Amino acid sequence: MTTFIWGLISLLMGLTLMKFNIPERDTTKTYRISVRILSVNYLVLSILVFCMVFLGLRNSPDDVFPFPILLISTSQGLIMSFALVSLYVPKTFAWRIILYYNIIPLFSLILLYGIYALLFGDPVCNSIPDFFWQLSQATVFIRFMLLLFNIYQIVFYSNMIRKLSKRYINQLNYYYSDTVQLKPQWAKNNFYFAVMIGVLAILSSLFKDMLLDTLFTILFCIYYFFFALMYMGYEKIFMRLEPEFIDDLSQPLPIEIHIRGEKQSTGFNWEKVRNQIIDQQLYLQSGITVNDMAELFHTNRTTFSNALNKNEKQNFNAFINQLRIAHAKCLLLEKPQLTIVEISQQCGYTEQSNFTRQFKQQCNETPAAWLKLYLNMNVEENRSENIV
Repeated sequence: MTTFIWGLISLLMGLTLMKFNIPERDTTKTYRISVRILSVNYLVLSILVFCMVFLGLRNSPDDVFPFPILLISTSQGLIMSFALVSLYVPKTFAWRIILYYNIIPLFSLILLYGIYALLFGDPVCNSIPDFFWQLSQATVFIRFMLLLFNIYQIVFYSNMIRKLSKRYINQLNYYYSDTVQLKPQWAKNNFYFAVMIGVLAILSSLFKDMLLDTLFTILFCIYYFFFALMYMGYEKIFMRLEPEFIDDLSQPLPIEIHIRGEKQSTGFNWEKVRNQIIDQQLYLQSGITVNDMAELFHTNRTTFSNALNKNEKQNFNAFINQLRIAHAKCLLLEKPQLTIVEISQQCGYTEQSNFTRQFKQQCNETPAAWLKLYLNMNVEENRSENIV
């Protein structure tokens, strides 16, 4: 029954993803493709699960590492990982790498298994020792190779997502003053949770306990339901990303890039620009980006970023937040009647939690704790002066 519910959830979420309406924009192109691939994956998974329920595709309840379970685990690992990786590379993606190192090997193993299963059959392995004892059997050997391929995928995608996540965060810091709502942190965490789900899917074939098998299947149901919901929610992030940011994700960091078709501005004076940013308090504009700044000073984002990085030794996000926190300190001292929420809003933050996080990162204290410590230090200094 729980396996049937898993198939039903996969079917419903697959249809939901298929009907999910995504606006036609350059920034959402790869996202639209990944959603469609994910919807097909859900529908195919539901068919496989229903076949397992109604046709008894699993060789035997006592079979160790059965091919259907390994196939579901491996194919789901491939497609789910691809979907998560595509969030970090919204426009250009290394299709060739995925094709050569993942899709072709998987389909080759499936084809070989089908041929050998028709010719020689697929024996039932009642235990792990029995499984390794029968490795000389062609189909058992293919199952073993599929198991190894599953492990390889975990290593392959873990390394890829780690690198892409780091680059994505770096790019955000070069472009945006507010990055909290644009960080797909859940995607990275979701990948490791997906790895755990895949491992459980394989391990579940080793257990003969009905209760454990039921609990594993319930976990699969919950995971697939919330994965689809969270993935659809990522549309809000893509709608806020700028086309230039998407383009540069396939290139080195902005400090190193040269954008074709854009002429470098001559006579760009960073000191003058910096003074104007501070005097006019441009850093207090909520959601301001490096493109906004470049447009204000009649230059391109490359020139502006290069000048900022070279002179300030930090990226755009760090520069803006440093100025904002300095302004927040003044407000805390000069306008004690303001609440933390009001101060965060006046400093350009859309979320008070982000303001507190940035303040603590720079001052090692929350705004309230910093103000209390500052006032106490002044009291102590005044007391010392009076004694003298």
